[in-house]
Amino acid sequence: RLLAELQTKRDAQTEDLRIEQSNALLALVNARDTIQLDILALEDNLVKNRAEYQGISQKETTYRQLVREVETNRNIYDTFFTRAKETQVTSDFNSAVARFTDRAVRPNLPAKPNKKLIVVLAFVASFGLGVVIAFVVEALNDTVKSARDVEQKLSQRMLGLLPLVGDGKANMLLHYFFDDLGKKFAEAVRTLRTSFVLTQLGKDTQIIEVTSTQPGEGKTTTSTNLAFSLGQIEKVLLIDGDMRKPSIGNRFDLAPYHPGLANLIAGTASFEDCVVVDEVSGITVMPAGQIPPNPLELLSAPEFATLLAGFKKDFDRIVIDTAPIQAVSDSLIIAQHADAVIYVVKSDLTRIGAIENGMGRLMAAHAKIAGVVLNQVDSKKLSDNDYYHGYYNDYTYGDTPTSGSKKDGAKSKKARKTS
Repeated sequence: RLLAELQTKRDAQTEDLRIEQSNALLALVNARDTIQLDILALEDNLVKNRAEYQGISQKETTYRQLVREVETNRNIYDTFFTRAKETQVTSDFNSAVARFTDRAVRPNLPAKPNKKLIVVLAFVASFGLGVVIAFVVEALNDTVKSARDVEQKLSQRMLGLLPLVGDGKANMLLHYFFDDLGKKFAEAVRTLRTSFVLTQLGKDTQIIEVTSTQPGEGKTTTSTNLAFSLGQIEKVLLIDGDMRKPSIGNRFDLAPYHPGLANLIAGTASFEDCVVVDEVSGITVMPAGQIPPNPLELLSAPEFATLLAGFKKDFDRIVIDTAPIQAVSDSLIIAQHADAVIYVVKSDLTRIGAIENGMGRLMAAHAKIAGVVLNQVDSKKLSDNDYYHGYYNDYTYGDTPTSGSKKDGAKSKKARKTS
């Protein structure tokens, strides 16, 4: 009987211990859930505080601009007010209209200028002024105008020259490369393609980055037409890597909300939804997608490198149009994944110091610079030594001038201006 009572007491104590353990475990689980909820709340507050801080920074910048504008307007007002007072005070004085200083005397000999002396002095002065102006213009003009400037001043390989189409102010037609009126331009692009391919012989060059020093130098036009030319012999993917001010989607008439690279990196869209196939050229085009608030962080994410590795399995060449090197650092991030970087320079516009600075940043990022493309070159200013870089005379190779060639050339020139 005593043993049975002890057994009963032990079972009761065991049951109480099990209940206490269950209660303790339940309390720990509840504490863990509470801590997780606190962490999520803190993360939400952090995001809100970041957004609020950015808004305050923008307001502070705007406030400073307005303060400077107010100070400038106040200084201008004070200047005009002072001048008005001075004019009002001086207008009260009455001065004599004329004053006799001496009597007029008729000269004994006729007075006339020494024409020979004046002509000689004018010639000498004009010649000296022309020489001085020539030296000054040459000293101040530190832009790139020819292939010789690229090779001597920049110490870079010249990949090709792209001629100026029309007046250079309006955007060129998207498929001008395939137009009969764009034969000279298409030949220049093919020469660029050939030069690039020959310089990359023996190298695994699939990812090609196209960038420039500043906006407006034609890097998007260059990357698009390079993709067209490569697409004639290989399977090509054209990517808009400029997530700040994308333009490839607009050129291919894609909607602004069309998913693209940003959506693919973020994982909000599939590859099939982010690309379109251009019917004229046959290349695959991927726009930038919806502009993200953090493009640099997206490009630095490991998902971007994983996507590029996947693209290399499906495409022979991947051409990436990136942002200007002086504006943002996106090009430096993409350059670390690119097999070659093509640097676009607008002829007779970009200063050599800015170009050297941009290339220096690329070299510091260990980018593989393949060479320079001189864009929007005026054929009238080209020397004979520059023609071998991809730009020939008014007739295509092998043609002979005919009586109707001048008329055809005039029509082509008029059509280029129209385009």
